[in-house]
Amino acid sequence: MLSFSRRIVAVAAVALILTALPVQGMPRPHVVDPRGDWPVAAQDIVSATFATVGKGRVRALQITLELAGPPQVDAALYWEVGWRTPGCALSYIEYSRSSYAPGDETAELIQQCVPGGRFESGFPATGRLTGSTIVMTTPLRTRFPVGTVLSRPYADSWTFALVAPGVWVARAADSTARGRSYRVGASN
Repeated sequence: MLSFSRRIVAVAAVALILTALPVQGMPRPHVVDPRGDWPVAAQDIVSATFATVGKGRVRALQITLELAGPPQVDAALYWEVGWRTPGCALSYIEYSRSSYAPGDETAELIQQCVPGGRFESGFPATGRLTGSTIVMTTPLRTRFPVGTVLSRPYADSWTFALVAPGVWVARAADSTARGRSYRVGASN
């Protein structure tokens, strides 16, 4: 028979194991970065999770970016989540928000599909910031058919500093390691 203290240790060990297991139906992040590795919580990327949402012909790629904390009031910030696909050296969705211009939130999909070529921008995307979560979405119709593998995903954050009237300089903040691939249309 186990002593009382050993029972407590055994119960605590089982509880720890169960909390580490993914919850049924909850998607695992495709990009994970340590919380606290960047001193500004709103720039500290914790994870990025890819999903395919919608039904039939109205489907979209949705990326949920988790930050260590919500953006501060006085900031111009930029986040991007990128990946590679067969035929495109780099694709990414960028989302930016500036408290200097209330309501100034933008999102767009950008791609570089010709090796060494220029980046093409202006593809439709939406972004929404709620607390410390950013949800970015882009239609699948023409860019990423179901079955496309998005490989080597990453996430970056940037901040912008006003150095002179009308002159902004971008400064890199947190950058993640490459994550695990995502197949468009897969459950995770």
